[in-house]
Amino acid sequence: DRSKWSDLYVSDSNKIILGADGDLQIYHDGTDNHIEATSALNIATANSGVAVKIGHSTSEVSVSDNFTVTGDVGIGTSSPTHKLEVRGGDIHFENTSFTNTFLDVKGTSANAYIRAYSDSNSVWLYQGGSSSYLSAQSGSTLRLNSGSSNLILLDNSGEVMRTSNGNLLIGTTTDSGEKLQVEGD
Repeated sequence: DRSKWSDLYVSDSNKIILGADGDLQIYHDGTDNHIEATSALNIATANSGVAVKIGHSTSEVSVSDNFTVTGDVGIGTSSPTHKLEVRGGDIHFENTSFTNTFLDVKGTSANAYIRAYSDSNSVWLYQGGSSSYLSAQSGSTLRLNSGSSNLILLDNSGEVMRTSNGNLLIGTTTDSGEKLQVEGD
């Protein structure tokens, strides 16, 4: 009968110890609250099973359901100033299935930007209204590199311009060796 239960009070630094070998300890040290376990710590609900698992031999935290954060999330920083802030490393996205992988950036009532920048330079890829832009900071050089001998620009009608071995081809895909080659009107 739960109506006969009362609160359990344990003074600071005294522990509630569970398990034959003290596998789980719960206590307050006067400043912080502690839950210490000698094996993985599972946080679960009766309806959904294990929702959060905190590893023991590694620092791994697994969430098997939706994970909602109402504030900012910092990786490599304890004081993030953005919804997601990563410091001191790279971000890697990998889709191991045979479907396309997307990085979506959407501005609902404003432009959507992807910006790469350093202390002295920046480049933007952005969508503004019905136009898309690739733009470099004023005073800097925007370089496009295909990683091969050809750089090809396309529009809805097909290929518009191509570079081939240092030559510029407009309206043609056949390189005659001239520096500028134009076909059509």
